[in-house]
Amino acid sequence: MWKGFKDWVKDNKIIVIILSLVILIPVCLNLFMLFGDIKTGTGLGNAEWLAFWGSFLGGAATLTAVFLTLKQNSKVIEDNQTVIKLNEDILEENKKVIEQNEKLFEQNERNMEFQMERERLSLMPYIDISEIADFKASTYLKPPNGYIIIGPKGLEYTARIPKEVLTYIQQKNIVTQRENKIAVKLSTTQFIPFKVTQKAGSLAADVKIYSRPKGEEEQKLTPHFALAQGESITVGVVFTDDSKIGRYGFSFKFKDIQGRGYEQSFLLMRKKNRCRWAPTTYPQLINKK
Repeated sequence: MWKGFKDWVKDNKIIVIILSLVILIPVCLNLFMLFGDIKTGTGLGNAEWLAFWGSFLGGAATLTAVFLTLKQNSKVIEDNQTVIKLNEDILEENKKVIEQNEKLFEQNERNMEFQMERERLSLMPYIDISEIADFKASTYLKPPNGYIIIGPKGLEYTARIPKEVLTYIQQKNIVTQRENKIAVKLSTTQFIPFKVTQKAGSLAADVKIYSRPKGEEEQKLTPHFALAQGESITVGVVFTDDSKIGRYGFSFKFKDIQGRGYEQSFLLMRKKNRCRWAPTTYPQLINKK
C-alpha cells in the first residue's frame, strides 16, 4: 500500500505541491498573524478572516480542479492520439493485406482462366482437308459424304450426281504442284475430291459445311453430322463448264462436347483450266456455349 502511495506521489508531483501549498499557506499566514509584528487592518474580526480564508481555499480548490481536469483531458487526448495512431497502423496493415488478397485473387483468376483455356483446347476439335489422289467416283455417296456441284446459279450439295458427270470425272487426272513454297493443290480438271478428317482427340458435334460467297449471306450445304477422332467423310467438288471463274469460300461450323462453337474456313480458286485450294484455317471460337 505504501509503495502504491509512493508511486502515486511520484506520478502526481504537481498535485502534491499544490495541495501542500493550499494547506500550508493558510496555516503559515495564521501563525504569522498570531506571532508576527505586522498589524492587520483595524476592525478585522474572525468573521472577516473566515470569509477571506473561505474565498482563498475555494479559489485554490477551483484552480486545483481546473488543473486536474486539464491534465486528465491532456492524458485522454494523448491516449486518443495513441489509439488513432494504432488504428492508422492497423488500417495500413489491412490495406496491405487487402492488396495482397487482391493480387492473390487476380492470380487465382488467371490460373483458373489458364486451366479453363487448357481444358477448352484439349476438347477443341480440328478439321483438316486433304485431296484424295486415288478417288474412285460413283454416282452415289452415302451422306454425309457427297458432292458440291458449283454452277452458274450457285452451289448445291448432293449425294447423287448424273452418270455423264461421273464419266467426266473418271476421265481426268489430278496433279499436285508447289507454288511460292506453299503447298497448293492444282487440278487439270474441274473436279477435286477431298477427305474431311477430324484430327483432334475429341468429338466434333453438329458439323455443318457452309458456302461463303463474297458479299453474300452464307449458305448451309450439308445436314449436320458428327466426327470423332480420326473419322472422315468424302466431299467431291465439281465445277460445271459454265461456273464462274474466281474464289469460292467454304467453312466448317461445329461444336465440342461442352457446346462451344467453332468455325474453320478454306478456299477454292477456279481459273480457266485448273483449280487450286488453300488448307483450312485454325479453329476460331465463335461462341463459348
